[in-house]
Amino acid sequence: MDQNPYAPPQVAAGDEPRREDHACLVSIFCSECGGTVNLGDTSCAKCGRKISKDEKRALQRRWEASDREMAKAAEESYWGRTSIGAAAGLATIQILFSLGASTLTIWGACGAGALWILFGWSFRDGWSACGLSLIIYLLWWFAPFAFAPLAVLDGVLFKVIILTALAGGFAAEANMRRRQRAVTANLRVRREKTG
Repeated sequence: MDQNPYAPPQVAAGDEPRREDHACLVSIFCSECGGTVNLGDTSCAKCGRKISKDEKRALQRRWEASDREMAKAAEESYWGRTSIGAAAGLATIQILFSLGASTLTIWGACGAGALWILFGWSFRDGWSACGLSLIIYLLWWFAPFAFAPLAVLDGVLFKVIILTALAGGFAAEANMRRRQRAVTANLRVRREKTG
């Protein structure tokens, strides 16, 4: 009785499909001609119509549904987007507590506004939004050092947590982007060999 009867069944290492095999099966139909549009295609192979952002997003969602690692990367990307929203919320709360016409309040309001804009943008382009929000958050945190050196220490624990979450979100987005490029490059090479 070496095996646990309650454990999920294990797939033999040789039977598990490669990562690219999941991606090969991901496709949608062209809205104009009904031809097949595969993951990584920039245009329909049948009619030549350029693939829209919505169709690319549909292919991405199907890929995430078929590949566990891609789904995990997408979930990590979600937390990066959430951290941008949390950073924007923290900046807004800090502004509300320090209402006044001081330079620090104006600077904080500009930082909070920029983070809210990046939060909205993260639904379109998560990688760029996470990278820019990381830079803006660092500037928002450390630029007031010139005016009031001790202002950098206000709420330092929350700021470090948010900064860590933003860095994690950027890393997750970079990992997902790198994986997408590698798999789509392999798919293109495969298609060129077969047809």
